[in-house]
Amino acid sequence: MKLFLAILLTSPLIAAPIKDSFSDGSLHEATRGAWTYSHKTASCRSDPKLYKKFKNHGPIIRWSSEFIDGSTSLEFKPTDCQRVVFTFNGDGHIFRVIFMDTESSKRKASNRVIAWAEKSSKTNKGTSSVPEGLPGLAALNNKWTKLSVNVIDGSTDLTIGEFRTTIKHPALKRDKNSITLSFASGKIDIRNFSHNPKPAPSKQPHPQGNGALKNTKANYNPSPSSCLIRSPASHVISSTIAPRHPDALGRCYESHRGPS
Repeated sequence: MKLFLAILLTSPLIAAPIKDSFSDGSLHEATRGAWTYSHKTASCRSDPKLYKKFKNHGPIIRWSSEFIDGSTSLEFKPTDCQRVVFTFNGDGHIFRVIFMDTESSKRKASNRVIAWAEKSSKTNKGTSSVPEGLPGLAALNNKWTKLSVNVIDGSTDLTIGEFRTTIKHPALKRDKNSITLSFASGKIDIRNFSHNPKPAPSKQPHPQGNGALKNTKANYNPSPSSCLIRSPASHVISSTIAPRHPDALGRCYESHRGPS
């Protein structure tokens, strides 16, 4: 009995898999809008009044799961949205994919991936990249698209429809506790959510990288950080995920391109 208890107490806790068919809202939390469920699909239309009430934050759907590594996938159909954001959260934001309507947006913005090696804050805006070929909302509008993120030991295979890329960053080794999808303006439909957490290779302290750079010109440094992106053309691009700086938002600095 003592041996059993010792094993139980020292074994890592692995969250249960989630398969959400959206028959109701029992497996997730849906807020900041009037979410409805029909034909195994969750749907919501953005309300301008609620958008202002929640300080320019649109409807959001959240799944809770404690994990480090694992695979997550869902299908979504954005209709006339200004912004759609997929996020892994833990102690703050950890990893985020942002889809923008760059054609009609009044402000300068780009489709991008952001990762936080340390806790996100007003001064730590994370590090940003724009993988070649990352689709925006103009290409995704009113179409069902499958998004999948497979995280293994600090690396993720990101798939959005026919787009595929691989990203490595210290942020991906951080403890995660939720998965969210949010949007602004228009309407969104979501179906076939699946999440399968996996045991982490180890619980050793991981390198923190340079994700805590402050968003100031004095601290801006486009030197390479720990990131590798594999392009859809099967070439390896060694590059930074560039710090989010007002003069260089969304840039990705390439240092080498060659056959994989």
